[in-house]
Amino acid sequence: SKQKQPVVLVDVDGSEYPDTVVTHDMQGGVMATNHLIDLGHRDICFLGDTTLANSFYRRYQGFSLALSQAGLVKRQLLPLGYQGWNNSNLIGFITDAGKKVPDDISVVGFDNINIAANSSPALTTIHVFKERMGERAIELLEWRIKSPSAPKETISIGVKFIQRSSTAYR
Repeated sequence: SKQKQPVVLVDVDGSEYPDTVVTHDMQGGVMATNHLIDLGHRDICFLGDTTLANSFYRRYQGFSLALSQAGLVKRQLLPLGYQGWNNSNLIGFITDAGKKVPDDISVVGFDNINIAANSSPALTTIHVFKERMGERAIELLEWRIKSPSAPKETISIGVKFIQRSSTAYR
């Protein structure tokens, strides 16, 4: 942007950035949390560093909104002595702590990463439409080239809930 060239960022946003295409993370946070609430869960916590990226913070906002609408209180910690687990292996961490997923604890992920369907149990997740984000970024960049003085735009791409076997009724 210092070179005055059109720039579109994908999955990065904020007031200091140019045009962006992001995931509707808040919607995903609401969907994931409502799923757990619908299954009868009442002790629900959010695991993720909300200071790491705006997307994590928006997911947390969706989580908080869903809990508030259900009249539930936010838990701050996983009741297993949570300390610095590797976030790509939460199910393994829970298993190592002597608990079973989903018998004792249900888990919902985000991004529908490749290993989600192949984990044991398969991970319930929020699917992010990465290819569509890329398509919209190209469309936005083409538009920006033709409209250099138009206001900054942020495009939010919806998400899809995918239920697998890492969640269960309580």
